Amino acid sequence: LPIMESVCDRLDEIKNQLQPPNKQDEEFASTAFRRKIEVRMSEEEVNLFKPLVKDIPVLCDLPFSYRTDILKHITGFLEVAKGEQIIGMDETAPDIFVLFEGKVKFSKYSMNDYDKEIAERKISDLFYIKENFKEISPVHTFGSIDAITSASGDKWRQCFVYALEDSCLLILNASEVRNKMHQIQVQNENIETNEFLCQNVKGLDNIIASNRNKIIHCFAKKEYPLPKMYIIKEGEIP
Repeated sequence: LPIMESVCDRLDEIKNQLQPPNKQDEEFASTAFRRKIEVRMSEEEVNLFKPLVKDIPVLCDLPFSYRTDILKHITGFLEVAKGEQIIGMDETAPDIFVLFEGKVKFSKYSMNDYDKEIAERKISDLFYIKENFKEISPVHTFGSIDAITSASGDKWRQCFVYALEDSCLLILNASEVRNKMHQIQVQNENIETNEFLCQNVKGLDNIIASNRNKIIHCFAKKEYPLPKMYIIKEGEIP
């Protein structure tokens, strides 16, 4: 696929710019078949990835300005061989992974317990099998993607994730991404609040910006979830 080729080419381009692994890392890679390259993306490397974001599920749904901020939280690349575990069953909030090369599997069982999976498949319907024993190929995003989407349905369901083929993944720090998305949300809410108050509070838009912001910060949102609730009662000082 042309998109996949461009992703892999750009990924190789970035990986080639990184410092090569030291001797100890090479020995680890040769014995465990797993190599994690930790990196903080430079501005140039972030720019290299910008054209690719539109092809990455979940990230492509974000406004363009958000994407650049998210890319800054790339913390590394993970190369794993067939059979290597990527996420364990005990991980409740893993990082966010983008699969660029290879194939990985989600399962209730580790690769060592594949016989148990086979036994359960035989007595399960197709929907259950699809939900609990799925395989994914590039380009695919998984992990704590609720950090990006804020959707409860995207929360991570604990399971084993391991490579069915030699695979390469991009890693984003879920905690940092969640904090960044929260900051963006707060900024957007502040902008919406400012616009609303300037439109509905007479004379507010005529005040100089520094003083206007001080006044706006005095306002607080209050919700009235039930019908016929009093906003101001007689005799109260609002």
